[in-house]
Amino acid sequence: MTLQNLKMLMIVFSVIIMVLAGCSSKTDELYQDSIQKGLDAIAEDDFSKAEGLFEMALEAKEDDVTAKAYTKQVQLILEAEDFMNQNQINEAVQVLDQSIKVKEGSKVISAKAEAKKEALVQFQENEKSYNALLTEAKNLNQSGDFSQSNEKLDELLQNDLSTFVALQDEAMKLKDSNHESIKNAEIAKAKEEADRQAAEAKAADPFEWAPGIKEEFERSVVDENGYIDSRDNIIYKKDSVNDNNEGFYAVYTMMDGEEVYVVYVNCKTGWYHG
Repeated sequence: MTLQNLKMLMIVFSVIIMVLAGCSSKTDELYQDSIQKGLDAIAEDDFSKAEGLFEMALEAKEDDVTAKAYTKQVQLILEAEDFMNQNQINEAVQVLDQSIKVKEGSKVISAKAEAKKEALVQFQENEKSYNALLTEAKNLNQSGDFSQSNEKLDELLQNDLSTFVALQDEAMKLKDSNHESIKNAEIAKAKEEADRQAAEAKAADPFEWAPGIKEEFERSVVDENGYIDSRDNIIYKKDSVNDNNEGFYAVYTMMDGEEVYVVYVNCKTGWYHG
């Protein structure tokens, strides 16, 4: 081989090495850029974008352990979000655990997965606690203890229920029902008290007949003894009151167009004398 040919061959090799080095440099640059931008997306909680960027890093370096781990972590977080959207909280927690434990994974991504997991666990605890309060309130409502039921509902409703809208609506409806029941009970109690006072006032009137006494007296003087020919022909006139506040009526009837005295009757006891 001549010296000139040797020099030409060396030049060709040098060009090839430079081209390969340039390609390698561009591949490394694409890889590093994709990894960094993926981590930036993670910081912004844009996991779908991060997944695409980590996959680009994998295309640049097919067997890269880091890019594989980061991609796996993000895919598991996205899978957990799908479970969350279906309200499958236990499954979401399990998948997030897997994301946290991926070998060679990113601490930043693990921290995001951990935060999501903690939020879900807190969600489950809140859900359990809130449902327990609502159940207590329902039971108290069923037993007629509406005020105690409302106390439980107030305890429940003081929490942020923005992620428990259905439960919040149910609690508000039950509280409205309790208020209505309390109002009705107060009205009924007031009426009962008014009736009681009216009955007491009535009983205090010396000339108010005691229950059943007038009917028994009229049956005796009309049906049994015939002192008066009919109930329509009985005339009562207030007479006197004894020391027990018992009123006496003088009882008359019409005979031949004139009032005729018949008996003297105690309207509280039914005792009478002619």
